[in-house]
Amino acid sequence: MINNPDQFNQNIETNEEAPYFIENFDKQLELYKFKNVKQSRNITYQYFKRSKLIIDQRYVLKEEISYSSYEYKCKAYDNKSHQDVQINYYFFYSQYQLKEILKAIEIQKFLNHENIEKIYNFNFTSYPEINEMYVVSDFMQTSLNYIIQSEQQLTEDHIKYFMYQILRALHYIHSAKIVFVQLEPKLIKINSDCSIKISDFIWCIGNQNQEIETNYVNQYYYMSPEYIVEQMGTEKSDIWSAGCIFAELISRRKLFTGYEYPQAITQILKFCGKQNEEDLKYYKIINRERLLKSMPKEKQISSLQAYFPNANPLALDLLGKMLTFNLDKRFNALECLQHEYLADLYDPQEEFTCDQEFDWSFLDQKLTEKEIIMRLYKNQLFFQEN
Repeated sequence: MINNPDQFNQNIETNEEAPYFIENFDKQLELYKFKNVKQSRNITYQYFKRSKLIIDQRYVLKEEISYSSYEYKCKAYDNKSHQDVQINYYFFYSQYQLKEILKAIEIQKFLNHENIEKIYNFNFTSYPEINEMYVVSDFMQTSLNYIIQSEQQLTEDHIKYFMYQILRALHYIHSAKIVFVQLEPKLIKINSDCSIKISDFIWCIGNQNQEIETNYVNQYYYMSPEYIVEQMGTEKSDIWSAGCIFAELISRRKLFTGYEYPQAITQILKFCGKQNEEDLKYYKIINRERLLKSMPKEKQISSLQAYFPNANPLALDLLGKMLTFNLDKRFNALECLQHEYLADLYDPQEEFTCDQEFDWSFLDQKLTEKEIIMRLYKNQLFFQEN
C-alpha cells in the first residue's frame, strides 16, 4: 500500500527508480506511458466509515453500499462528470482474483447496452505490490434482490418491464458469445424509474463452454441443472437463471432453495418432473444414470398454476419455456422476447445485437501474474485516454 502518496508521485516524476515490475514485461508498454498514468492521478486518502481508501480527488465518497473482506462498494460524486457513480474498491489475495477482475473489465469495456453496467474508470492504488484497485461504474439506487425482499408492491407491469429489460440485455450479451453464468437478483441493479442494469461480469465464460471455476460457488438457487451437474454453462443456462428470477418476482420467494448439490438437483427434478434419456443427452453417462435413478415417477409433480395460483397464464407459459430441463427445448433470449407475454414491450426495431464477438483468446494464454497486471495497465490507459 502507498504510505506516502506525495513521495510516490515525486519518485515517478523525477524517475529516481523505475517500478520493478516494468523491467520484465517485454517492453509491452513504454515507460513514459506508465509515468503519464501515474502523474494523471491526484490520489488522496479518504477515510470513510470503516475503511481508509486511496481515491482520486475528483471523487467524493458519500455512502457505503456493501463491504466484504475483498471488496468495498460505495456511492460517490464525480466532480468532473457531475454525476453520482459507484466505486468498487478491491483487495487482492491471489492471481485468480486479478484474472477475474481483468476479465470483467475487458467484457464491460467491450459491451455497450443501456441495460448493462458501464465502467468509466479504474486505478491501481497500491505500490509496489499490486493488491488494491478501484473501479468506477454506473450508480444505481438499489438491487432487484432488495425490491423482491421489501414490501414494495409489484404490479404485473413492473414484473413484465423488469423481465423485458433482463432478457434484452441477455440477448445482447449472448450475441457477443458471452455467458453470464451466475445471474441473480443482487447483480441486477435498479433505479426508481424501474430501469435496470446487469452488473458484475466476473463469472462470465465464452459460449464454447470454457472451464468454470466452481470454488467460489456457494449456492445454487439460480443455477441451471446442467451447471449444477456438469459445470456446463451455455446461453440457455442464463435463461434458466432468468426464469428463476421471474418466478421469484411473481411469488416474492425463491423457487429453489437447495444450498448444496443434492438438495438443489432434487428440487429441480421435483419441479420439472420425470425426464427421459433424450432430455439428458448433454450429460455424461455416469451423471445421466444418477439423474435417472433420482427421477420422480410423475411426468410433472404439479402444474405451474399450482405453484403460482394468482399468476397471469401468459406469464406462466413463458416461465415454463424458460425453466425447461431439456436444453434443446428451453427458449433462448430472443424467443423469450418474442413471447406473447411481452408483446406490448417488444419491438424488433429497438432490439440490437453486438456487432462482433468478444475475443476470449487472452484467457487461453495461461497468463502469468505480471502479464495480467500489464493487461490491466493497458486497460487503465484506455479509460484515461477516453
